[in-house]
Amino acid sequence: SKSERRADAGEPSEGESKTRTDGGNDPVPVTSIRTFLGTISSPLALALTGVLALNLFVVQAVTGFYPTYLVEIKGFTPGTAATLFSFLFVCAIVVQLVSGVLSDAIGTRRTLVLLLAAMFLALPLVTVANDVLQLVLVTALASSSFGVMPIGYQHLSNILPPEARGSGFGLLR
Repeated sequence: SKSERRADAGEPSEGESKTRTDGGNDPVPVTSIRTFLGTISSPLALALTGVLALNLFVVQAVTGFYPTYLVEIKGFTPGTAATLFSFLFVCAIVVQLVSGVLSDAIGTRRTLVLLLAAMFLALPLVTVANDVLQLVLVTALASSSFGVMPIGYQHLSNILPPEARGSGFGLLR
């Protein structure tokens, strides 16, 4: 019979899932390329990947040029610029902790929206802030961009189905 031939060939019988073993005792699901591509090309996964890429670009731009901007454009001393730059990273530590707690309390989507809104509000405010106190506040607000990646990666991982979570996340990341 057809089921017996499948069993002899090591293939699953009808109704069984296709699995393989990786040397351990737990079966590892085998997904088709079509299923995998369909999973990672969902509109939500692609949109979130785009947002995370944009955030990464902004973080790299800020960390690469913020001290120079403060000295060359705003006219602050290198010491003040370095202090504000250090403050950005101190705030980033706090933001990552707070964003994790906030994500647990209100969910990853809402947390991402709040963090992104704070980041996009802070960027133009940097251009109009003229004294140290204003820049301290704007720098603290801009540090919200550092909270986006951990929460975004968590959300991206959660929206992918379990059978493609590791490989899909790895490819999209």
